[in-house]
Amino acid sequence: MNLLDVQVLGEGGFGIVYSARDLSDRQRVAIKECFPQLFVARSSDKLTVTIKENTPQKTAVFNERLKRFETEFENMNLFFGSSNIVNVRDFFYANG
Repeated sequence: MNLLDVQVLGEGGFGIVYSARDLSDRQRVAIKECFPQLFVARSSDKLTVTIKENTPQKTAVFNERLKRFETEFENMNLFFGSSNIVNVRDFFYANG
């Protein structure tokens, strides 16, 4: 996905929401990043996400949160086209 004009809309304990424009169709989109702040941090490249204390327990917790994040996408996608729920366009893994 090629994006333009990316801005942070909000941050919480579970993730970060961005606003951007998709260059392929010029549509304004929201991007939700799984970023549980208690468990992860950004590397010096400002993109890559790493687990803060890379122990088996912390890795398992992070992977569980990531799975819940993916399940949320799958559940929202079931209602694609509904006038009461935001449409989900894509789900992807990037930056660790």
